[in-house]
Amino acid sequence: MTGARLMGAVFFALACVLTFAAPEAMHIDALGDPGPALLPRIVGVCMGVLAVLLFLQNPQQQAFAAEDIESPVIIALSLLAIPVFFALFQTLGYTIAVGLYLAVACYLLGLHNREAMFRYVLVAVAFSLTTGMVFARLLDLPLPGVLP
Repeated sequence: MTGARLMGAVFFALACVLTFAAPEAMHIDALGDPGPALLPRIVGVCMGVLAVLLFLQNPQQQAFAAEDIESPVIIALSLLAIPVFFALFQTLGYTIAVGLYLAVACYLLGLHNREAMFRYVLVAVAFSLTTGMVFARLLDLPLPGVLP
């Protein structure tokens, strides 16, 4: 059993614990709000899906070596991305800052071809728009620069 399959099995076990062993929160005056009991279950279901995907991953599909992402230049650029993200978040807002940060981070840590860059941009845009809408619309968090 490879390390990825072992970690997939461990994460799936943790996902089962989070999903099925999370304590019930019964509040009489909560008006149907699920409250803190819902978050471990949501995380458990998402972690379970990702663990199954990790378990089923084919290890021969990795096209780049680990030495590529352990170079000092990549490490320095990754550390520099955090304050740049903070500055972009303050000036451009949540959606654009998160989208740019994810696209650049995926490019730095992933493949450097045209098809991969297109996928990175699509994922970054989808993630930033989706999380921005969840945070702003569903959770009513006052984030600056959340696009529709």
